[in-house]
Amino acid sequence: MRVRPIHFVPDLAEAVRFYEALGLTPQVRSRSGHWVEFAAAGGELGLHDAAIAADGEGRTGLTLNFVADEPLEAIEGRLRAAGFPPEGTIVDQEWGRSLLVPAPDGTIVQIDEQDRELYT
Repeated sequence: MRVRPIHFVPDLAEAVRFYEALGLTPQVRSRSGHWVEFAAAGGELGLHDAAIAADGEGRTGLTLNFVADEPLEAIEGRLRAAGFPPEGTIVDQEWGRSLLVPAPDGTIVQIDEQDRELYT
């Protein structure tokens, strides 16, 4: 089984450009043109205690999050070159580093670079 978040977007073409800049590859498109699936290295489901989340205390709901398999600087460079500047800069976290970037519809996407040495 694999986890596949679905992002409902108002402008599919712009969203495709964004996720390609993020480093994902379109794999399958529906005949209607209303659905695109992106290939990714894998997936996981993270559960976070919203009351004490170090990177967003009080968050609720679902967050679109990716775990990078390359340095965040490379992803940030591609996003900027494609016209999708991040919100702020790469931030050191207690579990690694992260970068927040608004998708074309305003959804904040979080990209993490994990440092497994910081985990127990």
